[in-house]
Amino acid sequence: MKNTVVNILIIILTVFISFNCSNGKNQNQDDKNEDEQNIIPVKIMDLESGNFIEIGEYYGRVSGINEAALISITGGTVERINVKEGDYVSSGTSLGRINADSAIANYEMAELNVRLSLEDYERNQQFLSSGNASRVEVDRSNLAYLQSKSALIQAEQIYNSALCITPISGIVVLRQIDLHQELPPGTPTFTVAQLDRLKITIGIPEKEMNGVKEGNKAIVIVDMFPDLEFEGELVRLSREISTHTLKFEAEVQIDNTDMMIMSGVTALVILERNELENEIIVPTAAILIEGNTHYVMIAEGNTAKQIFVETGPSNKTHTVILTGLESGEKIIIEGNALVKNNTQINIIE
Repeated sequence: MKNTVVNILIIILTVFISFNCSNGKNQNQDDKNEDEQNIIPVKIMDLESGNFIEIGEYYGRVSGINEAALISITGGTVERINVKEGDYVSSGTSLGRINADSAIANYEMAELNVRLSLEDYERNQQFLSSGNASRVEVDRSNLAYLQSKSALIQAEQIYNSALCITPISGIVVLRQIDLHQELPPGTPTFTVAQLDRLKITIGIPEKEMNGVKEGNKAIVIVDMFPDLEFEGELVRLSREISTHTLKFEAEVQIDNTDMMIMSGVTALVILERNELENEIIVPTAAILIEGNTHYVMIAEGNTAKQIFVETGPSNKTHTVILTGLESGEKIIIEGNALVKNNTQINIIE
């Protein structure tokens, strides 16, 4: 009986020791798995200094490189419309007629008056040479001739406006009159534009003028084609700030040979302003924010470290770091939002 009891105790003790050993092994395995789960996979980038181009974003109105806005000087009845919007017209083409007969008659009379006054002036000059006319008579005929030339200029302007004659070749982009409409003096009639090359007028604030000059490259985006970028160039820059906008007016030009972009639309101009040399540049996505400060995560061996930085200029994808980082450091560019200071990391390619 005594031996039986001893055997039972031995069996119980053996089972207990085996259970504790098994639990210890399982606990160690669980701790190991937990440690492995706490290691965060990240991608890094070796920092190098380089050049950075500052950009500015501005909105402006698109127009043809050359536009002519026609008006009816004297007004009157619209007698004819010869074109429609979208038509190509050559310089000197009549786009319509507004009280044209009266304007034509006045122009022809003005031409005749110039010819007659010139003949009278030349005749008096000959009489002066032969002693049959005085200097006063010559001067009076010369004055009459000059006045007739001035009248002809005015008559020609009225003639051109009555016949809606375009001074440039291009596309009729706007018609502002209808047949038989009664127009008051000064009414706009047509707009003709050369659309194979476009200009965008923008305003640049004083604080952003550093580095801005003719020849700077630009990217232009219009809402009509939001996924397309059109390459342009700054071709004109005012040297005096506008008293109305308190900005410097500038003009960017782009090619539009396929006539995709229409006149009058609004465009976003992304203008290269200033090139900075030997700067620490990081992907903007690598910069995180804590309160009012910026920081990045770098890799020191297999450990993540938090580094506070001062940021500078930025563009769509990258930002200049003014203080906090140096060339050669390894910045975490993917997985940076998942790690904290002293987090264990696994660097992946």
